[in-house]
Amino acid sequence: MQEKPSENQPLEDYRYLTQYFKLADIENRLRFWAQKINLVLTTMGLEDKVCVNNDLLHRFILDYFADIARLKDFHKTIKRVSVKKIVAYSVYWFLRRKPVQIIGPIDEKNIYINEKIALTVTLSTLEANGMINGDIDESFLTHFYYHLRYRVFTPQTLEIMIDAMMRGHDLYPVRS
Repeated sequence: MQEKPSENQPLEDYRYLTQYFKLADIENRLRFWAQKINLVLTTMGLEDKVCVNNDLLHRFILDYFADIARLKDFHKTIKRVSVKKIVAYSVYWFLRRKPVQIIGPIDEKNIYINEKIALTVTLSTLEANGMINGDIDESFLTHFYYHLRYRVFTPQTLEIMIDAMMRGHDLYPVRS
């Protein structure tokens, strides 16, 4: 097995990932996130006030796949990774790298644009996979967003929060 790259190694050192994943899968994940980011930025009217650092975007995707490869090495029986784990590890690396960067004057409420994008992608992915139906308690979403902005987190703590969101959604549906 090839040695995993450190945080400061060049992107070429991630070539070993093709032993675990199809190149098309890595490219699809990159396209997925680029589309989601652009959708959020367009919806918020921020496309002229922020830019996406493509180097950081690529690094985040590769870091995500490197972590999943490590999981597969450790847990030999893993064939498919759960949606919760995909979202948790993706959001973790997205927020570690923060590829969306402010380049112009922006409202104070949009300073944490990467965290808003991460929350939006989390919700849309869970909804697209039938894991939630969009009716999440507003106080939970506020807490989750706060957690993304101000707290130290790991992929594992994010996975627990996603699980709590799904379980709370099942147990306590929002009433109209």
